[in-house]
Amino acid sequence: MIEVGLRLKEARELLNMTQKKFSELAGISPNAQVNYEKGERKPDTQYLSNIAKLGCDIQYIVTGVKSNNPDPIVYDNAGNLVDLDEFCFVPRYKVFAAAGHGSAINEETYEFSIAFRKYWVKKYLEVNPKDLIAITARGDSMIGVIDDKDVMIIDTANKLFNDGIYVLRIDGDLIVKSVQKLPGKIIEVSSTNPLYKPFTIDMNNPPNDFEIIGCVVHTEPVTLFRNRRTRD
Repeated sequence: MIEVGLRLKEARELLNMTQKKFSELAGISPNAQVNYEKGERKPDTQYLSNIAKLGCDIQYIVTGVKSNNPDPIVYDNAGNLVDLDEFCFVPRYKVFAAAGHGSAINEETYEFSIAFRKYWVKKYLEVNPKDLIAITARGDSMIGVIDDKDVMIIDTANKLFNDGIYVLRIDGDLIVKSVQKLPGKIIEVSSTNPLYKPFTIDMNNPPNDFEIIGCVVHTEPVTLFRNRRTRD
């Protein structure tokens, strides 16, 4: 049962789901999911039937031998077969930058994933798809560049490689700002909206609660995001 639990955990993580979200879709409690993955309980047939509908390879989970067609078959809106290997799936978190008192970005704030073509990410964003996350902007501090409710794609590997627009956590707040590196390891943090005054941070002695979440590499207006189905 321990081996079954490990393969079950592997299947869940491939879907990029938390135990809580996966258990909800599987029709069980989060505690039951934890026990299944630890090998302390044996999954019943109804549970296995439910997770099969999520695209899990039940034969592999139970026996350790992969089936001939373990991956789900997916078609686009025109009926064309979609090769999932061409896509990366970026996790979107229910966290708002520039809203004040931003929540931590973790599995509890995960909502769903957004599909992007790996080719597009590597060629145009020039980042590793595995380092990307998505959160929402709130407020008007970066108006004209990033507007209220825009979806931001963030490269979490970029912790200040160069000047740009970054998401920062300062004193419990998540903010999205333009960041410029100055001599002496000083950074200037500014907004496009003149109502928000710029300030500096000494990286030699940063605030106690300070973290560079990552660099904003792409944004999508909320109207476009709601209507989008695939990305070329």
